[in-house]
Amino acid sequence: MSARAVFTAALAGTILVGCSAAAPSSVPSPVPSPSAPSAIPPTSPPSPTATPTATPTATPTATPSEAPPSSPLPSSGTARDATGKFVLTFELDRTTWKAGEPITGSMTLAFVGSGKATLSGSGWGPFGIEIVEIAGRRVMGAGWSEDCSPMPLGADGSLHHPVVPSGGGWDASDPDASFYASLWDGIEADHVLRLPAGTWKLTADAIFIAAAACAAPETRLSVPLQVIVTG
Repeated sequence: MSARAVFTAALAGTILVGCSAAAPSSVPSPVPSPSAPSAIPPTSPPSPTATPTATPTATPTATPSEAPPSSPLPSSGTARDATGKFVLTFELDRTTWKAGEPITGSMTLAFVGSGKATLSGSGWGPFGIEIVEIAGRRVMGAGWSEDCSPMPLGADGSLHHPVVPSGGGWDASDPDASFYASLWDGIEADHVLRLPAGTWKLTADAIFIAAAACAAPETRLSVPLQVIVTG
């Protein structure tokens, strides 16, 4: 479990986890969420002796009591959200899967303005995934560390990430806590997302700061897609 950080502090039994293997393809780096429990950032496998420059915390974006979405979700495997000069694209290779099958696709944060963009934020990268069981009660919120790291964009002006959560959170006293722990163990072991049978809402989030050294308000983009998992 060397790639895992598990912490249970301040947030009344909330369990928060992060996995360095799920960092974006460029340099790992998400944006801070306001107050949350302190934690030790996950150690990146390529450089086990590296020392983090800040002590991160993470905060789940949802709780298991969240109600099912009231508005229809996109029926295709691609959706986008945009603000200013940034676009988040969430793509799934398909929207119907078999139980236990890896759910594949990508999240892309792109700068569409002129010139170059400077981004910073969480050392876990800008991307997160919230997992919600539609017509059910199970919810695993996304999580980000609260350190501040640079987020260099690739040569194409974008960052890419597979459909794998970088961090997550749930309440330790929740009756489905063992399900969340099992789900995260699978993510950590294989670096893929697998879900049991049911209808699920996956929400891709990108949280970042459009400035160096986190010296500006954070920007958040959010894109939901529905997936059906058969038994």
